[in-house]
Amino acid sequence: MKKICIYLLLAATLLGLCACGSDPAPDMTQPGDTQTSAPDTQPAETGKTEDTTMEETTEYVKTEEPKTVPESLKLLAIGNSFSTDCMEYLWKMLRDAGVKNITLGNLYYGVCTMAEHLSFATNDSASYTYYKSTKGTWIVSKSYKMSTALAEEDWDIITLQESSKTCGVDSAFKASYKKLVDYVRSKNTTAKLVWNMTWAYQQDSTHSAFPNYGNDQMKMYNMLIDCVKNYPLKDENVSYIIPVGTAVQNARTSFLGDHLTRDGYHLNKDYGRYLAALTWTCAITGVDPATIKYNPASMVITADMVKVACEAITAAIKTPYAVTESTIKTGEGSLGGTAETSVTDPAEILNPEDFYEADKAIAAKNNVNLDNYTLLKWEYLGNTYWNCTSKAGTTTPGSGGSTYNQNVCTKEKYSLTDVPLGTVFICDAGWQYRIELFNNTTDKFTGSRPALTTIEFFELNSDFMQGAKYLTWNIAASPKADISAIFAQAAVHLRVYVPKK
Repeated sequence: MKKICIYLLLAATLLGLCACGSDPAPDMTQPGDTQTSAPDTQPAETGKTEDTTMEETTEYVKTEEPKTVPESLKLLAIGNSFSTDCMEYLWKMLRDAGVKNITLGNLYYGVCTMAEHLSFATNDSASYTYYKSTKGTWIVSKSYKMSTALAEEDWDIITLQESSKTCGVDSAFKASYKKLVDYVRSKNTTAKLVWNMTWAYQQDSTHSAFPNYGNDQMKMYNMLIDCVKNYPLKDENVSYIIPVGTAVQNARTSFLGDHLTRDGYHLNKDYGRYLAALTWTCAITGVDPATIKYNPASMVITADMVKVACEAITAAIKTPYAVTESTIKTGEGSLGGTAETSVTDPAEILNPEDFYEADKAIAAKNNVNLDNYTLLKWEYLGNTYWNCTSKAGTTTPGSGGSTYNQNVCTKEKYSLTDVPLGTVFICDAGWQYRIELFNNTTDKFTGSRPALTTIEFFELNSDFMQGAKYLTWNIAASPKADISAIFAQAAVHLRVYVPKK
């Protein structure tokens, strides 16, 4: 009998230990948080929603919680088009959060990798376009140096990120991450360094770098998470992570589906950018996303879509390194699977470099490999056009003219040395252009004036040139309309690619 009691006691003890070992991780939810994680259903490689462990949540606690809304904020991003996507609505959201004095800087170079940023920094190269906002409007400066941007303000926050091409490629981080951080720290010892965790491509993306991730969205997401964990998360120089990539992935599990990009990789201009800016705002200030009322496209972004964003961001900040399944499976509003849903915003910044992947696909359909071409960076004149058979110079119509504010054109004439035969012109839908020809720099053209066209892809050839040695071009909306509010955008809707020498 005594032996039986001992066995029963041992069995009870073992059962108690097993029960303790199977308890879920303690609830890390703060007051006001919503628990949205769903149970595991499939392996991580194919889209698993991972468990939130004590260890993982504790890792993220180094992000200086709780935060308070600052009276003023000066933030500089060292980035590319993905930082542009994140910051388009950031000034107004930070203002809505209660920040009174805001200075934002975006040091932009298209598709820029950490290795390229490091090269520009060490060579003190004036390679950047610099966007700055102190009143909610971006002011543009060309040919900017990183050293100049780092020194011009007493920055509170400096964000870093990797290009989407290599955001999940460990070798890219090994080669450049520490050196780039060390350079920024050498120029600014006081700002908080923050890592912008970008997002995985849409599953049907045609981006040329998608094969780096096996053309698999969840593989890309998991690879970029691994790089964040292995580098910025372990770096004492980095104060915290902004988990945009996880917020995007969370939102993709809602009724909105996998339609948050406009081209398979850049966020769409209304909801995608709204989600990213709201993630930045909450990560920076600590505010609840539901308290931010700014909506950049209220005719498109419905109340249910706002709820998806709030849920996705709350979960991403709490569980930044795993997908949290959305509970919102039905709702009003849709992104419709279209490439773009937003109306034209006169304040929007467009960069021709950001169209490269789409242009490359268009060129490939026409048996041209854009890897062998260089994007021509040309200056435009607003409310001005060329008419080669009328005169040698440009025409700027007055307010009473029928063509007033309908055109932009090249500032200069290009010789066939600068823009040779074989140059490719790519025009976006909704726009039209006319190439103008000249025999020399001083006289009008003696041949036939080329027609106005909407053709998407055109390759310059000798028959078209009619023996001319110089060319210019005009751009207008199709059909023609007043484009005075978007002259800079109009110029970007025609990209010119010159064959490499």
